[in-house]
Amino acid sequence: MFDLERILEAASIAAIEGGKKVFAHKNDPPVFTKGDGEPFTPGDLESQRAILQVLDLQGLLTPEYGVIAEEHTEGIEKLARPKSRFQWLIDPLDGTKAYIAGDPMVTVCIALYDQKRKTGKNRKINCRKR
Repeated sequence: MFDLERILEAASIAAIEGGKKVFAHKNDPPVFTKGDGEPFTPGDLESQRAILQVLDLQGLLTPEYGVIAEEHTEGIEKLARPKSRFQWLIDPLDGTKAYIAGDPMVTVCIALYDQKRKTGKNRKINCRKR
């Protein structure tokens, strides 16, 4: 059964948990480079892992849910299910370059796209470095 309120609540919790991981590395995080030249940090990776863990614990990574995620983390290929009705779209640290530069505002973005209805719902949690 599709319970939108439960899904939005889970996405909010996942985004908050992801944000906590982002800021565990807030002071001068190590920076790595992806194959396309874009930077990423341990905060990006740990945030994505935390998001996926919350969604899994909430029963929202079953075969009817696929994942399209910004970061290539271990096991992510198993979650790429392009034929699944629902697709989680995850950017675990939107604003990585700003984050690296010390900007105090970044966003954790999570959206759920319904391929049957061609609609989506999202949760963006703005995080501030302290």
